[in-house]
Amino acid sequence: TYPTVEQELDDYFSTRKRKKKHKKKATPTEQEAKERQLRREYRKACAAVRRYDRATSQARAAIGGFSSAVLCFVAALILWIPAATVTRSFHTIDSIDRHVKVYRDYVTALLRGDEDAVEMYEYLQNIKEQAPHSTVAKPLEFDEILLMQLRSQHNTQIYMPTFLGVDYDGGAWQYFNDGQYLAYRELYDDDDMPAENMLANFMSLMDHESEAKEIDFVTRYKNRREIGYMVGMLNIKRYNMQTAEAFLPRVYASVYGIKQYFSNEPADINYANAFDGLSVGKGFEEELAEYSLILYAPTHENTQAYVRRAELIAEYNKKYKYDRSYKEAQEYADFVYATYLDGSDSAIVTDYLDRILQDLTAREIDVSGAEERNSKEAATYEKRHLLTMAIIDYLVLNHTYTRTPEAEINAELDGVENFLDVTHEGYCVQFASAAALMLRECGIPVRFVEGYLGNDFEVDIYGNDGGRYKASVRDSDAHAWIEVWYDGIGWVVYECTPPYYIDMYGDESETADKLKGDGPGQLPEVPVDPPLPPDEPIDPPLPPDDPDEPPIEPIDPPEDQLPGEPGEDGVDVEAILRIVAISVGAAAVLGLLTWLIARFILRAKRAAKQRKQLAEDIIADAAHIFGQETDRANAAGKLVRQTLALLEMYGTPPEKGELKDEYAKRLSFAYEKVLGYPSEYGTDEAPTMTREHISKTKIGELMDAIAAEEFGYGMTAEDMKKLARFYLDLRAADRQFVRPGKRFILHYIKRTL
Repeated sequence: TYPTVEQELDDYFSTRKRKKKHKKKATPTEQEAKERQLRREYRKACAAVRRYDRATSQARAAIGGFSSAVLCFVAALILWIPAATVTRSFHTIDSIDRHVKVYRDYVTALLRGDEDAVEMYEYLQNIKEQAPHSTVAKPLEFDEILLMQLRSQHNTQIYMPTFLGVDYDGGAWQYFNDGQYLAYRELYDDDDMPAENMLANFMSLMDHESEAKEIDFVTRYKNRREIGYMVGMLNIKRYNMQTAEAFLPRVYASVYGIKQYFSNEPADINYANAFDGLSVGKGFEEELAEYSLILYAPTHENTQAYVRRAELIAEYNKKYKYDRSYKEAQEYADFVYATYLDGSDSAIVTDYLDRILQDLTAREIDVSGAEERNSKEAATYEKRHLLTMAIIDYLVLNHTYTRTPEAEINAELDGVENFLDVTHEGYCVQFASAAALMLRECGIPVRFVEGYLGNDFEVDIYGNDGGRYKASVRDSDAHAWIEVWYDGIGWVVYECTPPYYIDMYGDESETADKLKGDGPGQLPEVPVDPPLPPDEPIDPPLPPDDPDEPPIEPIDPPEDQLPGEPGEDGVDVEAILRIVAISVGAAAVLGLLTWLIARFILRAKRAAKQRKQLAEDIIADAAHIFGQETDRANAAGKLVRQTLALLEMYGTPPEKGELKDEYAKRLSFAYEKVLGYPSEYGTDEAPTMTREHISKTKIGELMDAIAAEEFGYGMTAEDMKKLARFYLDLRAADRQFVRPGKRFILHYIKRTL
């Protein structure tokens, strides 16, 4: 039989009790007893600490809840009292609201990880810490630190802004303020470029044929001098510039974007437009950053460009008033007129402007209405240009350019007032500031701009990148200029400083002629003649006197002979000495004149020989000309220039408005006696077979080749040889086309013939 459950349980517990009862316990030692006592006391202490912490936490929670309730009640009371007691509405506090908005956008950019936007807001914060740009003339010092290397297919000077003068106050140009920044930001995001896009839209509408023509900007450019621009690629390498500022040149074609260096491929460089074209980007901060971009480089060398530009603006205002781009341009123009018209309120500036306007009236030049906006008359914008140039011309001809001003100033006047009324000397800041303030007085929006000028381009003989010209930009190239507003086009750059006047406006004006003379705003002196080459013969020094030759003993006159009286033999010694001195002096003068004449003749022959040698080397397929493309391009450019110069000296330059084919035909018949009958322009009335000889030179083809070199893909070697033969044929006939007196001046003085 099996035991019951109760029996099993009784048996189990009785067994456990028996085992426990008979288990022997070890008697603890004295040391073990002490350790057990210490552990019991430690556990009691820890329990007491835990009880204290619980009590403290509960007390703090009770106090915190009570405090929170009190604070919530107070906050509700603060909000309720104004709402219950004030019945009218309040405007926002602008100064606080603007700062809050900027900081909010900055935090948003940080959270998004938008590095370019972060750089922009840090740039804006740095601007707040900068002092306004004073117009007081002080001596300038530079370290000649290299900042940039520029390479381009053309040699038009480049303007790169770093500062925009918005308001003029206290004799200094101010940065844009918070209100102007927010007004701009309400219209445009940080990736918008309204001024740059405005010009691009205008050109696509009004210069469509040229804009639609696709070219490789790496090796070519578009010559649009007839409307005041050279369109091409600018290749930039940055050095020693630890800044995120982009220095985007005027006028950067933003529609093309930033490109890789000497490439049409987009670059991995982004930027943010901080304010009206002043841009920053993280990629520009990198050491030795290099990139390329397309720009509309400004130039006024074509003296009639302003007329054509005015015609295009008037036509634009008539035809495209309802176009989307026109409405966008008007939106930006509203911002411009609200921002860039603040003047100086100076009686001196006003009086100076009145003097210029009176001078224009005396010369019967009408500039009234030059400030009119959205005019449909081209004359409005012609007058604006004429007024701008009149102010600039008056300044450069009546004030001296110097980077080390020393004249005393009137401490009660600001920098511009001292420049106009007291010192009459200064550098780019004073010239540009005075012009900007006077144009604003006339109601025309103008920007005063500071930055860097890329100038002094030279042929890049050893360049392997493909750029024809190169220039270095150093800290000493810091510059200031003005930008004048034109409807439709936007900002047009004007140069106000004498040393760079001819580079911008050419040398065909009266002002340019005077600047090359001795006026107060004259150009820096440049040596006319280059130093002698190393192989120039130099007269050897005279040998020293023979030390063994006895000195000449003076001859004493007789004691009874007075000075100046003849001796007993009737010889007047003093008269003889005078004759000898005069003879020696005359011989020295004659020798000097002979040396100068010989020098003039030698230099003239050397210059003529170099021009002739170039043509002969081209005909002979010289390796140093046709070895590399850069050498060929340089030789072709020189040959074209000296050929066109020769035609001008012969009295056959291209006439105004004359087409290329018309000019070629006129030249063909003008030089028929030298070259022969032009069969390419033969007529039925005058068959070529009846002529004594037929010309082998087809000037029409030569003009096409010249155009290809200037604006196309360059001349072929065969074209260059034909042009070289044409040049030599004309050169040999100089006596038929140039009078002797003029030929003497051109050959020996100017060394151009």
